[in-house]
Amino acid sequence: MKMNQINNDHSSSSSCNGNHDYTNIIYRVSFTKMHGAGNDFVLFKREDIKRTIVSNKANGHGHTNGNSNGNNNGNGTSNGNGNYSYVPSLDELAYISKSIANRKLGVGCDQVIIVSDSPSSKSDYEMLIFNNDGSQAMMCGNGVRCFSKYITDNRIPSIYNEDGSINSDRVYHDRPSQRVHTLSGIIITYPQKQQHQHEGVEEVEENGKDNHNNNHNNNLNNNTQQQQQLNKILSLTKFIKVNMGTPYILRTNEERSQLLVVDNRSVMNINTKSIHFMKTIYVTPTVSLRCVLVSMGNPHCVIFLKDNQGSIADESQLESMDISYIGRKLESDGLFIDSCNVEFVSVIAQNKLKVRVWERGAGETLACGTGACAVAVASILTGKSVISESISVEMPGGELIIDWNKEDNKVYKTGPATTVYSSEVNII
Repeated sequence: MKMNQINNDHSSSSSCNGNHDYTNIIYRVSFTKMHGAGNDFVLFKREDIKRTIVSNKANGHGHTNGNSNGNNNGNGTSNGNGNYSYVPSLDELAYISKSIANRKLGVGCDQVIIVSDSPSSKSDYEMLIFNNDGSQAMMCGNGVRCFSKYITDNRIPSIYNEDGSINSDRVYHDRPSQRVHTLSGIIITYPQKQQHQHEGVEEVEENGKDNHNNNHNNNLNNNTQQQQQLNKILSLTKFIKVNMGTPYILRTNEERSQLLVVDNRSVMNINTKSIHFMKTIYVTPTVSLRCVLVSMGNPHCVIFLKDNQGSIADESQLESMDISYIGRKLESDGLFIDSCNVEFVSVIAQNKLKVRVWERGAGETLACGTGACAVAVASILTGKSVISESISVEMPGGELIIDWNKEDNKVYKTGPATTVYSSEVNII
């Protein structure tokens, strides 16, 4: 699938003696569109971006096309023919990402995720994340699953071997886990083995044996074709388990009018006292909400509808209620140091939760990986779930499975990563 060019103003021009000179940069990006439970991303490798420099003076012919890719930190070295070998700088990546993420003028996505070589032997890869406004993000729970699948699908080798030595031959090793360097620290992902055998295949084959040989052979051929098609479809989605780290009590300002940070960002465990993570917040002078405050490296305010009957909609109204008013109110509440994500939760059964998410700076989204983790932690702390069993968190974009391991106090998230399509785009 070929994409049209994206126009931008990443060029320069000058006038001398009445002549107009210009230099235009064209970036060519081969990418894959993916989503994790409804959060969509565009992924590509940093080293695969090709850059062409176009100038009306080059070689005396009015223009020069120079394809480039390589590894010299974005500065570039010319070979005399207009070709440059380089790795794009962070500023260039921000510019490219903003152009690609635009849903009207580009490919369109929530975030752009870029695979880069790890900065140290402590991790296998570096994940660079850019929001659709070009700003850099620290981490994304749904995005890191897509990152992991993209690595395995494309068999991208790490610059380091498992023992920390340099992988000079750049050979891909199919490892059971991947250490991903992010701005939030190292995240470990565990691609899950999948069984692509369709349950009905063996039954069809067995039934065929009772018929004439021709019918049996036809059944086998049809079955093989169906299985190949099914395997192709199933390969588009892979389930990834991610170590999301340790949950913390969310720090807040002491009072809205006094921006004093309360030093309570301590590690949470199943014995954490409720007085530390529970807070009553007034959304109007007369309406208050009981909230559970959790940090998964980013802030979350969890609202269980059952605990706020009379102040908010009933649990049965989760899907139809308007969450925008309370979402905006709490997102920007002065109690929160750097705004906050808000989760609205209905308890379907023990360890089974239904959630809608209001993300800071984005509004309602189909899913939030760190939000699902925060909700699961909050449900255990308030006795709505038990830590000994997995917790199902259903969001509009799909289901995520959360486990809080009390042995290492880490939260693990398992969910789908789906490939939508691959293509390429020129940004000019």
